[in-house]
Amino acid sequence: MKRHKQRKSVVRNSHHIIHFVLLLAASVVMPFSLNAQSKNSSSKTTMPPYFGKKTGLHFNAMANRFIEDGSVISWMSFPEEELAYLSAWELRLLVNHIYARHGARFANDSLTTYFKQFSWYEPRMASFEVPLNDVEKSNVYLINAFKNRLLITFDNPKLGTGKLDDYLRNLNGCWQEGTSTVGSGYRERFSFTQSDKSFAFNANQVQESVYRKKLGYSGRFTLLHNMLPDKKIELEIYAKDFVRKVPGGTYRDPKTGKNVTRTGLKIFTEDLGTEHEYKTMSISDIAVVAVEENLTKTFIKIDGLVYWRINTDPGGCE
Repeated sequence: MKRHKQRKSVVRNSHHIIHFVLLLAASVVMPFSLNAQSKNSSSKTTMPPYFGKKTGLHFNAMANRFIEDGSVISWMSFPEEELAYLSAWELRLLVNHIYARHGARFANDSLTTYFKQFSWYEPRMASFEVPLNDVEKSNVYLINAFKNRLLITFDNPKLGTGKLDDYLRNLNGCWQEGTSTVGSGYRERFSFTQSDKSFAFNANQVQESVYRKKLGYSGRFTLLHNMLPDKKIELEIYAKDFVRKVPGGTYRDPKTGKNVTRTGLKIFTEDLGTEHEYKTMSISDIAVVAVEENLTKTFIKIDGLVYWRINTDPGGCE
């Protein structure tokens, strides 16, 4: 009887061991099965890693337009404002999507492995044999232009301190969020003056929800050295904008027949006196891109946002 109980205990324990082994195996297999499902899912929101790196949000947003249907990339033009957010290797990946859509074979094994995950990729010809339409040729030229952009730096980990004067000379001017020229107050703008190291930030005043939260300010700036890997700019704020409600015109209410006075919002500038405020923001290299044969455009990232130089005169922001 005692031996029978021991046998039952051994069998029960062996069942537990087998159950544990099955659970362990399932936990190892499960991630691979989930990955397989995600590849076939139509709700893909992120791109897989490329060369062991993760793609950024801006690249993912662009790539998701054609990740399920590769034909989209044959007629879709890529805006300069979006390409400016991509790193050099993201731009390389993007331009190869155009060739992969036509079935280009890649000598690079990592590229081949990357594109094989898509059902539309069927390698059948060399990349130089790929027939591109006019939209694709334009995209290839523009993407490569951004990939080969000229960078002007003031602090380089390989070269030590860069040419600060050259950087300041190129920073001088008016910078706007967006490439299209619009009137003052319709886009966020930074102006920098090399001579006295002054700056001004003009908020987007079109949307009340925007300029109530993000108002303009001005003062002096200092580029901070040896803040690697990110470059920094310190803003010493002398004056700030604020919003005040002001009476506007009157109109006759059609329902009540009474005259009603509108209330408007107006922006005023306040001098902070001796109580200066300080703000430190990230700032990138200045990038110069040959977007066309005889046309270059210059942009910079400040606090993660891309700003384009629309005027070499700081007063051009007004």
